[in-house]
Amino acid sequence: MRKLIVFLLLASSLMARPYRYDPYAPFTQMFGAFWQWTVGTRAFLPPSGGLCGNFAHCYSLTYNSTLTGATNSSNFTALVSGSGAAFCTVPNSGYVNSSTGADIEVFTTNGFTTQLPSELEYYQGSATCSFVLWVQIPTLSTTTNGTIYLALGNASPPARTTNPWDIYSGGVWHFPNGAALSLADSTTNAHNGVGVSSPTAATGWIDGGLSLASAASQMVTLGYSGTLVLNLTTSFSAWVNPNSATAGNTRSIIGGSGSGDSYLELRVTGTNTINALEQGVASLCTSAGSVPNGSWSYVGFTWDGTTCKFYINGAPSGSTSVSGSFNTTGGDTYQLGKGYGTGEDFDGLLDEVHESNSTIRSASWYLAEYNNQNAPGNVGSPGFWTWSLLQ
Repeated sequence: MRKLIVFLLLASSLMARPYRYDPYAPFTQMFGAFWQWTVGTRAFLPPSGGLCGNFAHCYSLTYNSTLTGATNSSNFTALVSGSGAAFCTVPNSGYVNSSTGADIEVFTTNGFTTQLPSELEYYQGSATCSFVLWVQIPTLSTTTNGTIYLALGNASPPARTTNPWDIYSGGVWHFPNGAALSLADSTTNAHNGVGVSSPTAATGWIDGGLSLASAASQMVTLGYSGTLVLNLTTSFSAWVNPNSATAGNTRSIIGGSGSGDSYLELRVTGTNTINALEQGVASLCTSAGSVPNGSWSYVGFTWDGTTCKFYINGAPSGSTSVSGSFNTTGGDTYQLGKGYGTGEDFDGLLDEVHESNSTIRSASWYLAEYNNQNAPGNVGSPGFWTWSLLQ
């Protein structure tokens, strides 16, 4: 009877104390983990050598190779984003220890020792419990599904392996957050933008975006450098959401300034096709398809000096054999949202502007980039990635 009373008292004490349900308790007992009470919840302290290494929670993420095109892509930077209760911080009943998401990291195998290069663009650990992460995949296969491993929940995580952008990346602008505008370049080239006439932050396709008003002549200057050259052998992509154009006007996505140089300018025409212009000289080529006003489209473009190619929402949209020459010795600056002439200011939203030099991204690259960024997938909702819980 005395043992029964002690048992009932203990059970009553435990039931009166709130805690997060843990379906993995048998595993934590098996691997010698222990629990502590904190902020009215039960927070997992990971053991060394558990299913997630030194992390509390982990997943395998497998990409769908049917979404990656016909040829493999090397050092492909993929979007991984997630949301849900598991991604809250520990005080908010989740697994993430760091308020900045520093312990959300990606690894090559389920040994959780060798990281893949990654960039954490965004983390929110209380209200939305969500994150946006960019990860470099050494080889994105078109024939075999590939798997990476994401772990979270470590009070002393290893330093992040950074810079997921390959050696050809001239500039990458996320415009993260959506509340406070950031014009930082995520590559090591540091082509950080400078706003002119107060462009603003907005909700983008992925996290935040850049809002430009043509009536206010808003734009972003990016500087000039050998690592950011929009002339021969260049590749470009962006998510665009243009507003209606004034009759006959074009809306420049990216171009250059000044009369001393001639640059490659990309713009949305008055009929909503995408046009490549040898700035200040002549039109080079125009996409076969068009993009709508008032909604998001993914646009890709390549130019190798003899052929220009367009991609809209991952699909080829025209190829033109045309040669051109460029004078880029004057040192004028590149800019987002403004063209060479009058009436060419962009009006609308831009997001995920990526520029690459000395390489021509393949059709498979653009298809994979669109499929990945259009529907990356989440826990319980397969897309480009399918998530599987390990612990």
